[in-house]
Amino acid sequence: MPFARLQRFCQRRLLLPLLKRFHPCVPARVGPWTLRVDLRDDIIGYLLYTTGEYEAHVQRLFTAMELSGATCIDVGANLGLHTLALRDCVGPRGRVIAFEPEPHNFELLTENLRTNGPSPQVTTHRQAVGAAPGTCRLTLHPTNFGDHRVTTATTGNTAASTVEVPIVRLDDTLADLPVGAIRLIKIDVQGFEMSVLAGMTHTLDRHPDALLMIEVFPEALRAAGSSGTALVARLGELGLTGWEFHEHRLLPITPAWAYDLLEDGKDVNLILSRNAEKLRAVMVRWWGRPLPLPTR
Repeated sequence: MPFARLQRFCQRRLLLPLLKRFHPCVPARVGPWTLRVDLRDDIIGYLLYTTGEYEAHVQRLFTAMELSGATCIDVGANLGLHTLALRDCVGPRGRVIAFEPEPHNFELLTENLRTNGPSPQVTTHRQAVGAAPGTCRLTLHPTNFGDHRVTTATTGNTAASTVEVPIVRLDDTLADLPVGAIRLIKIDVQGFEMSVLAGMTHTLDRHPDALLMIEVFPEALRAAGSSGTALVARLGELGLTGWEFHEHRLLPITPAWAYDLLEDGKDVNLILSRNAEKLRAVMVRWWGRPLPLPTR
């Protein structure tokens, strides 16, 4: 067995289980950053530690957006991987506003921003985002720290670990931004996307050229009382057109009902805008070849 493969084998089979049990929060080298990750997180934490990357195609898309000097919103920032990428893209004249409600993820987010160079352009909020301000309960996933969910159930599994967190509307929190300042709104909230959209209609009106990056996760949407069909239909009602983008593939958005055909916990990411020409220019830079205008 070549030495590099042997080293990876020992890391995953011998060292990682020990760290996970006795010292789970460890540094991981990810691109230009060193991130503190939690190995009890079997998805993002594990992949960042063992492979040094996660959703690299999303970060390449940020670069294609030419965000220097722009304002970007990160709803569902987790431990800060994409927040850091956006910070570097907007530069010192830009601004990133990040929301992460879960206390442990928020602690990692703030530490990763602090230890990876100055971040005065980043504002962090330990808050969920939804349709109305107040408080909500967050159900915590024990092994996937990117799958904590705002719960809408009044009864259910009382054994599940939950935490009460504040919840805000984007229309309120972002009201003081200059009209047209927002270039990107990223939303990844594990099925709570419909509620986030309900609280940001004025934001979309005030920033009509903004790009919207949003996850469609039918299983989680159904658990929150919605569906993939309802979410994609609502995006169309808001005047947003765009693309479904994957690491190695770019697709036009399909009919709304088709998004409920995703099974086994699968999800897809959409990139949309009311400004179809601007979005096409971004996607041409990312994809590296001519594209038609996105349609619905």
